[in-house]
Amino acid sequence: DAYRYAKKKGNDYSAWKTAAINNADLLCSIQNSNGSFWRVYNRDGTKYDSTANPRRGAVDTDHSTPIPVRYLYRCYELTGNSKYKTAADKAINYTYNNLYPLGYYKGGAADNNNIIDKEGAAFATYAFSAAYQINGDTKYLKGMRAAAAIMMSFVYSYDFKVPNLSGNSLDVKYNPYVNGGVIGGSRLYYDNDCIDNFAAYMYYEYYKMYLLTNGDSFYLSCAKLLQNATKNCCDYDGRVGYAYPAMTLEATSVSRFCILVKNSESSAFTTTSTWLPWSGAAMVEPMTNMKLTFNTRYIENVSGSVSTLRSKLISYGVGGKLS
Repeated sequence: DAYRYAKKKGNDYSAWKTAAINNADLLCSIQNSNGSFWRVYNRDGTKYDSTANPRRGAVDTDHSTPIPVRYLYRCYELTGNSKYKTAADKAINYTYNNLYPLGYYKGGAADNNNIIDKEGAAFATYAFSAAYQINGDTKYLKGMRAAAAIMMSFVYSYDFKVPNLSGNSLDVKYNPYVNGGVIGGSRLYYDNDCIDNFAAYMYYEYYKMYLLTNGDSFYLSCAKLLQNATKNCCDYDGRVGYAYPAMTLEATSVSRFCILVKNSESSAFTTTSTWLPWSGAAMVEPMTNMKLTFNTRYIENVSGSVSTLRSKLISYGVGGKLS
């Protein structure tokens, strides 16, 4: 993305392109013969032995196979080299035949256990969406719909206030949800009570799905929700007092209501009190993709018929073309 965007602005940073292609070549070299990928590798490309660190997940897990797919298709668009498309096709077909029937996407967050999570479903959505754009096979459209439904199941689609029940001064000071705003937040994984703003990444993707499905309004509703509600956790209006208005918190508990811990009441709201750079990227990436594809960052400003906009999307591609 960095290389393409700089190139569009007249700066050809060839080292960035080389780094991207080197990574794609590595992915091709470590892919299993059946098209799958292991979740974790050593630096030399060999399979990681998780015996000493079970948190990283079993070495034989294949549920992260969708993750590299969109990247490989983008490198195919960038270079025209069919080996990247071949690798992506093998991975997405393995995903469709082995993971899609179960809806079992996991291990998408590298710093969490190898468990069912929204990131796994998000990358499966990216993968099927890209495969459908590149190949046009409707089975990928089916896979995209299923993965997108799983991803949205992690997102709060209703709102509520999150009170401060502890005396922790940081929690009280930096709680952005004391008057509401949880809607749009996404749970970290299936049995966790914390949310983050990862779903902000997805509003461009759900708008794409609205067009790829020839106007299914469900995806348009999802896109608008994720475009707008995921900004509630920021301090855009100065109500919380963060250092910068676009900062937001990571791993924020919003549903731990009145849990008794050692005979003392735990706070309903807790947080790591930390901003992570990916949280900013989650805001910027879809805005950039919307701008490059439709010449506006905001869904409300996109004009044209579904068929016209779909054609524009297909022309833009999956994010690897230079023009």
